[in-house]
Amino acid sequence: MAEFNVNYFPQKALDRMEARFLELTKGERSVREYDRKFNRLLVYAGRGMEDDQAQMMKFLRGLRPDLRVQCRVSQYATKTALVETAVEVEEDLQRQVVAVSLAVQPKKTQHQVAPSKGGKNA
Repeated sequence: MAEFNVNYFPQKALDRMEARFLELTKGERSVREYDRKFNRLLVYAGRGMEDDQAQMMKFLRGLRPDLRVQCRVSQYATKTALVETAVEVEEDLQRQVVAVSLAVQPKKTQHQVAPSKGGKNA
């Protein structure tokens, strides 16, 4: 892969791809989408991203704070284990949002009974 890059990609393009990797965050993507993008750009990461621990730290830093906090409570043997935990946490948080939004929806009120046509208030 490195030989292919040297022959077919100018150094500026490689530098841009490395910068995209270094700046990558989850943003509005799902965890799975973030992981796919992370893995595609990982080949441009340069030195220091060869081992799983470095990749996991970078992946964690790119997560939203609410996901990051819940994922940091465990140790992971592989990046894949971290990704699967992050997916589960994200799904749990989404279910909580749905449950809360359903709980706070306004209750439907019964229609008031209209006074009869013949009766007038005094």
